[in-house]
Amino acid sequence: MAQPQSPPVTPGALLPSGSRVVIVVSKGASPTPPAAMVSVPALVGLPQGDALGKLQEAGMTAQVFNDYSDRFKRGEVIGQLPVPNASAPAGSDAVLLVSSGAAASHTTHVTLPNVVGKTESEAVSALQTASLSPQVVHEYSASVPDGVVIAQLPNLASLAEQPAKRSNWLVWVVTAVVFVALMAGGFFILGGGKKVAVPDVTTQAQAVAEKMIVDAGLEVSSVTTTATSGAVEGTVMAQSPAGGEQVKKGAKVDLVVAGGKQMVQVPDVRNQNQADATKALQDAGLTVTVTRAANPTVKQGLVAEQTPPGGQSVPVGTTVGIVVSTGPEVQNVEVPDVVGMSQADANNALAEAGLKVAVG
Repeated sequence: MAQPQSPPVTPGALLPSGSRVVIVVSKGASPTPPAAMVSVPALVGLPQGDALGKLQEAGMTAQVFNDYSDRFKRGEVIGQLPVPNASAPAGSDAVLLVSSGAAASHTTHVTLPNVVGKTESEAVSALQTASLSPQVVHEYSASVPDGVVIAQLPNLASLAEQPAKRSNWLVWVVTAVVFVALMAGGFFILGGGKKVAVPDVTTQAQAVAEKMIVDAGLEVSSVTTTATSGAVEGTVMAQSPAGGEQVKKGAKVDLVVAGGKQMVQVPDVRNQNQADATKALQDAGLTVTVTRAANPTVKQGLVAEQTPPGGQSVPVGTTVGIVVSTGPEVQNVEVPDVVGMSQADANNALAEAGLKVAVG
């Protein structure tokens, strides 16, 4: 994988909380050039065994990861890297994301961040902050610096290419209609009825989106609110069916609405060294500013104060200021001239000046 392959991921790309996201991180140029290049086969939608067979035929191996999917059967390939028809070194690994079935119905959904081009630590932190589970794979790259993310899976393209979610209620309705038709001896033309285009309501305010859906002759089914730092509060982040899709008049549309910035709890980093404190705050999705000041009670190099304090809930990305102790404040004093004084008088004069006396 020589070039970053994942397209920008925008608000609207939603995954169940806890979903696995595979990131491919560059380990620099290969010390030896590839003996040959092969074309990557198309694998999405195939059963895992068939996909592995195709990779073997192409002269490649695979790293396989499982994740939720309500659009693919258990065991089918959800996504792949490299993308189909790309050139890859013979013997190199492809990354396969395989369906483990749908997530639990009560699972919340979160926005998928784009981490391509970030360092490995930045990418892992961003995904963990988004309540996703990062999985790191390392690959050689002649053009992407060591330690930088080349690609991620899933990404906006892989999600867009997934088939529409199957609607179980529709299957039951059609079955019931057929049954009634047979019992009555009547004739029904299945699939009839006027179709309309679903309006694209992403980025619209919830009230505006709902009106657009109703005006199109459709029905708002469910509205899910999810915290995010990537969209304006109260606007639609995602919809199902997608805008432009042709559906029967009266069909239901599900909406996901931004519920404001995701909140995190500020860790208490007092009495930690600067490096550990900074890492703890960044891992929580916060940014850090550092100042230094004397402190008579906190050891030099440790955090004496922080703002906001530990335990407070703040939006992701909030700046936390930490004050690192430089130790007790040092005051300069004028050394009195004690030459010619008795030892007792000299000791008294030096002590009154705040100095300690050592007699050699």
